[in-house]
Amino acid sequence: MSGARYDGRMRRHATIGLGLLLTACTGGKAAEEDDLDEVLGILLTPTEVVVPVGQTAQLSATGLLDGRESLDLTRSVDWRSSDPGVLAISNDLDEEGVATGISAGVVRVTARYGDVDAVPLDVVVTDADVERLGVYPDSLALVEGESLQMTATAFFSDGSESDASGQVRWITDDGTVATITAQGRLTAEGVGSTVVHAEWAGVETPDVPVTVSAGGGGSGGGATQADLRIKSASGSVSGGYLDLTVTVENTGDASAGDFWVDVFVDQGTPSVGDLGDDFQLVTWVAAESTTTLTFEVYVGDSASHQVAVMADTNDDIDERDESDNVFSTTVGGSGGGDTGGGGGGSGPDLEISYFDYIYDVHEGSVYYYVDITNAGDVAVGDSFYVDLFLDRDDAPSLYEDGDDWTSLSGLGAGETTYADFLIDDVWCHWCWSWVMVDGYDVVDETDESDNVDGPLDVY
Repeated sequence: MSGARYDGRMRRHATIGLGLLLTACTGGKAAEEDDLDEVLGILLTPTEVVVPVGQTAQLSATGLLDGRESLDLTRSVDWRSSDPGVLAISNDLDEEGVATGISAGVVRVTARYGDVDAVPLDVVVTDADVERLGVYPDSLALVEGESLQMTATAFFSDGSESDASGQVRWITDDGTVATITAQGRLTAEGVGSTVVHAEWAGVETPDVPVTVSAGGGGSGGGATQADLRIKSASGSVSGGYLDLTVTVENTGDASAGDFWVDVFVDQGTPSVGDLGDDFQLVTWVAAESTTTLTFEVYVGDSASHQVAVMADTNDDIDERDESDNVFSTTVGGSGGGDTGGGGGGSGPDLEISYFDYIYDVHEGSVYYYVDITNAGDVAVGDSFYVDLFLDRDDAPSLYEDGDDWTSLSGLGAGETTYADFLIDDVWCHWCWSWVMVDGYDVVDETDESDNVDGPLDVY
């Protein structure tokens, strides 16, 4: 892969929070030439899409900038399909990103903007029929001017399902009450009631009732407003990861949508605009309703940690009470520790905390990226190797040389470093890859069992 390096934040975008993050991208600014150098990476949506033979799907490309900003690159990227005989994808004017199913199969879709490649997207082309369409939310109560992203899910006769929000035809019965875009973005236009539904391939969703009320100050009680708070947050620490379940409540009399919820571990009390260790975008919470989110943060130990959760981190929602958006708690571990045999003890502990790849069909190369974390409580002072094994069925053993390797020098307790491998003229396709850290056993670790990760399916 050429272009921008994927840092830890980009990797989290592309994995844990991908589906939620991309909902925000519908509001991203249009691409401008000056933004080219700012692009950290590109994400393609929908993240899971099935296209029936003879049907089309609109794919979108979103550039991610620093500070959680996004820009629409759909019309700017160079779209490619790994097999145009299965799925054709257009670069034509006003049809950029339109994918057409040609024959049943699976293809990999890629996109490039300048020298930055998108995270590849696998698209299934099916000859199965659409049996049912589901839609979310299934009822709406909004105030004038509010908007939210509706989603449609297609269920096929072969048991598969797909996000069809950009494939269905969205219909509103009364455009003076609510309008909806081709991508499912609904806007409350005027006071009243109506219904919306979606249809595709001869199948329709049930009607979704929409009620729109006035946005001004009601009878003596002030304006209709949302009011977000963290109702609860609880979890545990195990295996070096802090798992957290968070319930967000909207106690106001207006709905709230497209706001961030961030989790901060051992960072003290957050302020507006701070970036958490993990974060998710909430697309919509009705008035007097709740939504539940789950988070996972790597902490590298089994100790207790101070956790703060903040709703509406970027202050996007005009709330009745802005003082109750932060919830703090202590999340404790299992107490026994996960530092390996012999009852724990102090020392370094190298482990592979992330291992993934991007296949660049343009260049015929695979870009592997690896995170190495010192989960111990003592710094690593020595140099150590990280070895990549491209194509093998079993895990590598100590003192085996990989197909490619790099040497890293020193790593503080709790710190993470990166090793990247670019393999050109790739022959590893539909194969298993592995990575091993400290393969020559230079570092005396408290746990030697977590130095290998794999197999990673490369296809």
